[in-house]
Amino acid sequence: MISIKKKKQFEPNGFSLIEIVLSSGLLGLFALAFLGVLGFSQESTLRAGQRNRAIFLAEEGVEATQSIRDENFANLIAGDHGLKTDTKWNFTNQPDIIDGFTRTLTIADVNSQTKQVTSQVAWKQSGGNQVSVSFSTLFTDWRTATSTGTSTQFCGV
Repeated sequence: MISIKKKKQFEPNGFSLIEIVLSSGLLGLFALAFLGVLGFSQESTLRAGQRNRAIFLAEEGVEATQSIRDENFANLIAGDHGLKTDTKWNFTNQPDIIDGFTRTLTIADVNSQTKQVTSQVAWKQSGGNQVSVSFSTLFTDWRTATSTGTSTQFCGV
């Protein structure tokens, strides 16, 4: 009988040190990348929320000015104003500050029956950048306005 010896093959019984170091490094890189994406998404969500709040405040400023105009067009005095409310909207001499947002209403004369109103809201983002949004519209003295001429002539454009 012929005996054949089988070669003993190398059978690893576990991970080598190099495999452990490489897998730990890759796991660390993936964890770091995940945390970076998570932090970026939270910052983006915060900034979007701040921008939405600023847009709401700017729109509120235009609507409050419209309410003041509807009461008496003469109340729309050219200059920079803030807002206050008790039972109705009124202008103040200083911009109003609401939870870190500064709202300024700027009224400019276009002609005797038309005013341009700009509502601007500014705030600081978490990185320290100053950001703002603004809305601008024309208001007319609708109680005394005449409809002669075209709309662009009427608005003074």
